[in-house]
Amino acid sequence: MKNIRLHPTRRRVYELLVDGAAPGVGLAPTSIIDLMNKEGKITPQRVYQIIRELRKEGYVRQITGSSMYVRGRKAAMLDYLISSESKDLVNPSNGGGPIAHYPSQGHNNGPATPIFETFVPTAEAHVNGRYIYPVLRVGELYEPFRVRDEQGEISECVVWDPEPRQLRGVTYYTGRVPIHGGMTIQYWQGAVEQSLHIWPTPVTLLPGRVHEAEGDLAAKAQDAANWLGRFGGWRLGVPRFSSNEDGPGIHYACNDPAIVGNFPEGFKPDNGAGYWLDSTPPPRSYETTDAERMEATVNFAAITRDLKRGQASLGQGVAAMEAAIERRQLEVLQLRYDALGQQAELWQAIGDMSEIQLRTIHAQHIQAHVGGPGPGPSDPATASTTDSDPDARKGGMYQ
Repeated sequence: MKNIRLHPTRRRVYELLVDGAAPGVGLAPTSIIDLMNKEGKITPQRVYQIIRELRKEGYVRQITGSSMYVRGRKAAMLDYLISSESKDLVNPSNGGGPIAHYPSQGHNNGPATPIFETFVPTAEAHVNGRYIYPVLRVGELYEPFRVRDEQGEISECVVWDPEPRQLRGVTYYTGRVPIHGGMTIQYWQGAVEQSLHIWPTPVTLLPGRVHEAEGDLAAKAQDAANWLGRFGGWRLGVPRFSSNEDGPGIHYACNDPAIVGNFPEGFKPDNGAGYWLDSTPPPRSYETTDAERMEATVNFAAITRDLKRGQASLGQGVAAMEAAIERRQLEVLQLRYDALGQQAELWQAIGDMSEIQLRTIHAQHIQAHVGGPGPGPSDPATASTTDSDPDARKGGMYQ
């Protein structure tokens, strides 16, 4: 499993180099030096050293005839690492963007901040077949090629084996193109047609980019064809891919112990399982022709991380739901308590009213049996003058 480490200063140079002006449009190295010196002291030698390292590792690629750079074939590794870490490191003070730490004024040792790190399983895609180009014009076949390198220096490069070989009546020449780690080529002279066969070297599989591997293999073959045309005078037509099997002829293989170690020695999957274990040549590897299956294999670290994040988020959601339920239960209990209080008050009022009614009925019952109070002030029809004049009552027996 490959360990990828990304120092914040290295990350800053990479981001400015490929996206400094706009997404997909970077800044020139001189502009990067000026900008980073405004953010914190850094030497031009350090910037160019980082650029050389990024270029050598395949993360950036220089535009021909320019000082500008674009993303290289392995840039997805750094993009994946940066995007993963930026989700965890968020600075709310600058609107939620990723936290950036760069060297401060006065030193050039880099920040005392954690270095981003991730693990990518070692896996590759290779062909079980070859790319066949029709030959429109035969180029140099016997003499060394005169090759000009990036610094403009010219050197001689021997490409073809000196002696041809025979196979089923066909004469063929074997050679090697010295790019992308060295690719085997063959020139076939048939009775009717001539063709050039190219076997591209394997490509590294990246998380989230497995489906691009087939195109990367074809691009490598095309690079070899272009190299032969540039330095050897060959002219080739439109290629076709010839598979050595009934399937697509593209194998995805992973020999990382973190994956292969899950299969005991001697284990053989059932026919139709969609994968197999290959030990020729060593080391033992897990192989398949299914890009989706290999995508899940090399991306297991990200999948595991996302699952853990999902579990953490789910746990937080459950805790929040339990707290909400508890609050709701308390609210319901409070409402029930208030309702019981109101009910008690209502029963108390009903009880008070019942007592008044009982007293009234009791008084009416007594009056009915005694004969009543007789005429009084409340009865105008039977009222006498003595009602309005209390002194009038003093007549009669009081005189």
